[in-house]
Amino acid sequence: MGGLALLGLLLAGLTGLGVWLALPPGRAAAPAPSEPSLAPLAPLELPALDLEALSAPAPVVTAAPQLAWIFPPLRTPTWSEVELAAPPADLASRSAAGRALASKLCADCHGPEGRGDGPLAASLRGAPRDLTGPLATRTGRGAAQPEEVFRSVSAGAPLHGMPSFAQLSPDQRWDLTAYVLSLQPSSVSFQALALPPAPEVPDLRLGQAVYRAQCAACHGSAGGGDGPLAGALRARSGRPAPPPDLRAGPAHLRGGAGLADLARTISLGRPGTFMEAVELSPAELWGVAAYVRRLSEVGLARRRQAWNEFFRAWQPLAGVEGAAAGAPLERWNERLSARWADAPAGRETGCLACHEGLSEIASGDMQRALEATGGGVPSGACVVCHEGRADARQKLEAHAGLIGNPGSLWATSFGLGCAKCHSQPGALKTLQGRSLPEPVGGALMHVRSRRTDPSGASSGNYTYRVQRSLMAQETGKVLLLTSSADLADPAHPQYSDYPTLDTDSAVPAVGSEAYKRLVASGLASGYLQRLPQTSGVPTFSEALALCGGEETEGALPRAGLIDYGRKNCFRCHVWGEGKSVRLEHRSSGCSACHVEWGDEGLYEGRDRTVPKRRPGHPRAHRLVMTPRDEQCNHCHTRNPYTLHSEPHQRAGMGCVDCHTSIDLHGDGNVYPSMEHQVEIRCQDCHGTAAQRPWELPLGHGTPLAEGGERGVREVEGESARFLLTNRGNPRRNWVREGDEVLVDSYLSGRRHRAPLLGQAAPALQPAQSGCSESIAGHESVSCSLCHNRQAPRCGSCHMTYDRSHSAQDWLLSPLAYQPGSLRQREVFTPGQVSFEAERKGSVPFGAPDTRRDRANRWAPREPGCQVELRYVERGRTRGRFVPRFNPGGASYPPIVANSLPHENAIPARTCAECHPEGTGPGKPLRLFGDVQPDRGDWWRAPQGGAEPPQRAPTRWRR
Repeated sequence: MGGLALLGLLLAGLTGLGVWLALPPGRAAAPAPSEPSLAPLAPLELPALDLEALSAPAPVVTAAPQLAWIFPPLRTPTWSEVELAAPPADLASRSAAGRALASKLCADCHGPEGRGDGPLAASLRGAPRDLTGPLATRTGRGAAQPEEVFRSVSAGAPLHGMPSFAQLSPDQRWDLTAYVLSLQPSSVSFQALALPPAPEVPDLRLGQAVYRAQCAACHGSAGGGDGPLAGALRARSGRPAPPPDLRAGPAHLRGGAGLADLARTISLGRPGTFMEAVELSPAELWGVAAYVRRLSEVGLARRRQAWNEFFRAWQPLAGVEGAAAGAPLERWNERLSARWADAPAGRETGCLACHEGLSEIASGDMQRALEATGGGVPSGACVVCHEGRADARQKLEAHAGLIGNPGSLWATSFGLGCAKCHSQPGALKTLQGRSLPEPVGGALMHVRSRRTDPSGASSGNYTYRVQRSLMAQETGKVLLLTSSADLADPAHPQYSDYPTLDTDSAVPAVGSEAYKRLVASGLASGYLQRLPQTSGVPTFSEALALCGGEETEGALPRAGLIDYGRKNCFRCHVWGEGKSVRLEHRSSGCSACHVEWGDEGLYEGRDRTVPKRRPGHPRAHRLVMTPRDEQCNHCHTRNPYTLHSEPHQRAGMGCVDCHTSIDLHGDGNVYPSMEHQVEIRCQDCHGTAAQRPWELPLGHGTPLAEGGERGVREVEGESARFLLTNRGNPRRNWVREGDEVLVDSYLSGRRHRAPLLGQAAPALQPAQSGCSESIAGHESVSCSLCHNRQAPRCGSCHMTYDRSHSAQDWLLSPLAYQPGSLRQREVFTPGQVSFEAERKGSVPFGAPDTRRDRANRWAPREPGCQVELRYVERGRTRGRFVPRFNPGGASYPPIVANSLPHENAIPARTCAECHPEGTGPGKPLRLFGDVQPDRGDWWRAPQGGAEPPQRAPTRWRR
């Protein structure tokens, strides 16, 4: 059937058909930005063939170290390279042994009966083959032959999600072959295909004409798998199944990349798909085969060239005055490491031959997925995440292309490590605001966990989300310093730790429909704010230029304040690692939270290759879904010094029992501070004095409030009734049973009954008659105002910024990562800060301030710092500056580390603590803390009391 006739037929009714495609989609690859594509014209049209371009050898690209990440060498034989012996005579009798082996190695994807419905099938990038349907033969027409199945089992399709099983013995592979053949219909015959003799030089021009007529409708004008019909192709399951990207390289051509392999595939088509057999003359057949081969070879070379140019241009330290990268933290004992340079004699090769005693990285579904995609052997599971070679005996060979930290945001941003499974396919298009040469992510699967959200709506696409989250960008802290130095308007934030670009839209990448509706309402009203694009925190030189230059009064100390943030405040983002001091050791990226570290950074596992007394290692080689509070404290460094009065923690609950995936990973949008991103409120579990949690409207206590009750969420297959967050996402561990709220702790496993305010408040607070929310005039009082007795307090101090000395820049250090391990190096730049406390005997905690929050409710606030900065250069003071940390106005200080969820206390404050002289008109309201707001509209006496006189904004003084 000709291409145009096929186009008309498919456009008439293609979308309603369920078709199983044998070839899962390849990764879409955009052409290199600096070069034109092979066929840049409209679909179904190709330009005149550039014979010199396609006939010449593909460009040779000198490999940069990072290219091994993007284009790892294929370490297993391709389909046509598999060593093949004649099938055993007793092949049919081996099916029982093959079935037992398949239940361990294949069932997670292909299902227990081989129907393509295993537990991982829904998450895989390409639908696994239904082995009970006719398998396409590659050597003839009709039934697949034993040799073909053996080749497929041996070679796998590593770039499409199916591992190679070449490490199994030939007998085991024949067992699997027998099992697969036993599932096939017995009525299908086989007819071998004889190819016509190949010409010495295939006609590429003729091949292009054939491709234009027969192939481009699906495969695209340039072979990118993006033809006008590609988006309509569906697998039998209904999932999109576009044709493969022919430019991705020979390794992506599962039927073989040789000229004869391609000619055979074109002649036979792919039975069960829309790729039909095409009758061509010998010259046409060999011409189009040669054309497709050149598309593949040249496309791969251009991809490599584009990535090489990207990495070559990636010079983050270039132009930064005085930047000097030092050596990374020395984590290894070279003498100990030398003992394991080779696998011990007599042992099998592989990672565990040396790393004996290393624990499995995960358990349950994740470990099964790793073993399934790793070919069912422990070392295979290692290289799924870490790359490297699982069959090597020598250390240098095994560690070639190794990624030491697969959770690093550098690895995941390139679609590697965790992003192979925890990213939506092709969702990663930029790196710190720069376009990648091609979209990446989700190479193996897209996991949507239901462990914390039973609906799964607020999970998935983690890599894209984390890159833009508060954890990675620290937008609140950045806003505080840049606005305090008059570089940013607090109402219009523009900076984050690193440049960001939100490439999907204002619609959150995850969340229930109710959540997305409330976020849209908040963005439209201005209550919530999204930053579609941000700039990175300026360096000293950049900040100085923004302040008007060195001759402008106050410019030097203001630029010094920004550089102080780079040297101290902005070190907790997950692009980089923790500080190598007690209580702050941690890894970066996903591993910053999901791999636990001890306070001293020492390894406690059994791997004998890892030194036990040298800091720089996690406690164990183990991922945790719900990290302990001690792990959170490695970034949230104030918490280790709290008074440990928080009632949730004392009851055995932890941070992860309340905070949701969106609170921690974000929802894909860039928000300026935590109030915009965090979706939980106390009332979600405790209700109010008048209403139980499920009786409250969504958005209660905020401008997002909707009419009607929020109710609970019931999920198909689940018997529990799950409570919803303030913005409408269900939580698995918050359950309604009757009229009670039960909270199951992920950390301790204990079940807690959350007290409902209308019932429990009198018992918990005998000095008061119920929750203050029910008292007239207190409708806008937040729970945390009464229940927070303590807040960290920064004392008044001098800050000396000395430009003559250098210190580590915590934003540049992660950029100077080691290509092999992806671990950061120390980068020093001029500028060092020292402090001299003004007040002696100051305590780290005291009563919080009282401020209005964005919902116009009274809330506690950690008081702003009282700092004066002195700029020094070569021993001479060149300027002073009082940062505008607390200058007055409803938007100051920006929410950075609000104390409301972390120092709750029972019993709450009594009325007298807020109203020492009683209540009523004219009675004053005590403002907590000795750091007072500068404008009267930040507080108001209840019940119509007189307001204090207006005062002009003041700055901190010595």
